[in-house]
Amino acid sequence: MMPATGRPVAQAVSARPKLDIRPIRPTVGARAEAANVGTASGPKPAPPVTGPQPPGTAHSAIQRYHILAGAKILNHMPAIREWGGYPYAVVNGAQLPAQEPGIHAAPNDFLANVGGNAANIVNHPGGFSLRVSNDNNMAIEDTNLNQRQPKEFYATQEVINTSNNELARVNSEFRLTPGAQTVSILTGWWSTRRLRSVTPVFNGGNADNAPQNCNEMGARVMGINAGDFGQPGGAEARALDVAWRIGGVSEQRQIALFRDNTITNEDLANLQADRYVNHRNADQVRRLQANEHARPEIGDAYMIATIGHGTPQPNGTSRVHDIASNSDRDLGWIYHFAGVVAKSGGDRVTLENYARGDGRMANADPRWYFQMYGEGLNQSFHDFHSARPDYANPVTLSVTNTNRPPWWQFW
Repeated sequence: MMPATGRPVAQAVSARPKLDIRPIRPTVGARAEAANVGTASGPKPAPPVTGPQPPGTAHSAIQRYHILAGAKILNHMPAIREWGGYPYAVVNGAQLPAQEPGIHAAPNDFLANVGGNAANIVNHPGGFSLRVSNDNNMAIEDTNLNQRQPKEFYATQEVINTSNNELARVNSEFRLTPGAQTVSILTGWWSTRRLRSVTPVFNGGNADNAPQNCNEMGARVMGINAGDFGQPGGAEARALDVAWRIGGVSEQRQIALFRDNTITNEDLANLQADRYVNHRNADQVRRLQANEHARPEIGDAYMIATIGHGTPQPNGTSRVHDIASNSDRDLGWIYHFAGVVAKSGGDRVTLENYARGDGRMANADPRWYFQMYGEGLNQSFHDFHSARPDYANPVTLSVTNTNRPPWWQFW
């Protein structure tokens, strides 16, 4: 949920939901930030019973976003354009502000002053690379978020307008506002895409008043209550169900396992993780639109969740065995949410924050940031986060917004 530079102490392990035998809509949600991985005490995780799952969709060859660096980045529009090698980016003096770790604070603080209320924003000194969407309509500083977390991205006016229309449609508390700085993407000898700098507005005002925790941020992007994420049929139950199904365990078998009192919570969680990792059905991943196939729309969110038994540690974290790496990971959370605020081509821009260990939780925090994810290999939200030690046996889903009107109300 955050870069590996630091993590907060986890909140107390919470009680698990009771068995809920009801159809689950494609919407998901969760109690984020708490390391409430299943333990041997308390009720077992409820295996949700779902209705029909969305079918897999046929995709043409996936185009990757571009990484432009070095000679591909131009300071000014060239008098004569290159013969080939497109696209190029003309940055026009764009400063690419991003927040960096504070000088006198913990690496994950990212504040101008210890315990302060201003992000430590630093313009890029130069020599940067740009992540440009596969249709050249969006761009953002290319970063792994460890040392720089972007405070703006760039998009065409059409992308900005579409994003704001969709955010309004779902009653999101965020809107996007264009700035004065521009980046031009040269897509050919004659063609150019003019992208404008974009920053967020929260409830008509300063985005620094947006909350800290990822579930709160995700909920505000979606225009819903963060408490909805923990309801029966929400993200936690949905993630568990999807992990079971990817591992080839039907809903009927899930219910039978849950009701078998000879199986402990620990055994059940370990079985689920083993099935999910070692017996993974790639067709099911695709059909369930999970992991690298998650495709949230504007006003929806990504969610990544740890699967497996967690043993509470003295420092408040939860130790979960990651099967693929054969390593134990001490986790301060099991979920991360990232609300989608813009989309173009196969790429999505998210507006994110996370629990940074200073207890702000749902209160205002200035350390929001943007990131862009694609659909190409090693470019997805799932690829990015599952490659880090912040989760164990992770599964990724799309959180579908229940505020979105039905299709027939769009006309």
